[in-house]
Amino acid sequence: FDNLKKINVAVLKPKLFAFANFHVYHGMDFPPYDEGWRNGWVTGIGMSINLFDGQLTKGKIQEAEANKIVAENQKEGLTLLIRFKIKSALENIRSLQNELLALNQTLKVAKEGYSIAKISYKNGVITNVQLEDAHLNILRMQVQILKVKKSLLEEQAQILKLLGQTF
Repeated sequence: FDNLKKINVAVLKPKLFAFANFHVYHGMDFPPYDEGWRNGWVTGIGMSINLFDGQLTKGKIQEAEANKIVAENQKEGLTLLIRFKIKSALENIRSLQNELLALNQTLKVAKEGYSIAKISYKNGVITNVQLEDAHLNILRMQVQILKVKKSLLEEQAQILKLLGQTF
């Protein structure tokens, strides 16, 4: 953006230039010289001054400055968005870890309940359906634990993505 601004500012400054042309012509003079070939160099120095451009250059300079400010604001906004998403992912990870601890405790209780149900079934206190229901509770807890572990991996992948790292 700074270079674009410098280029637009340079348009307002006078320009000094040199030129040189070698020419060959025939028959462009009055007689008796119209039959001869002529050649020669034409050289010179010139200067160009931009007197009026309808504030076009000033507008281009202001546009370059505005684009620079917009880009800086977008960069700052993107940085804030990435920080927010990382914080959110970290909070989700903490929450999922606590949920995983609770589910592991619940799984222990379900396993103890199943072992009690097996003894009760052997003694004829409960039916086969009740025994299978106790086993089903264990399976539900294991599925729930796997879902939480999957969510943990997704959140960790999200953080790596936000940091620009690949797997």
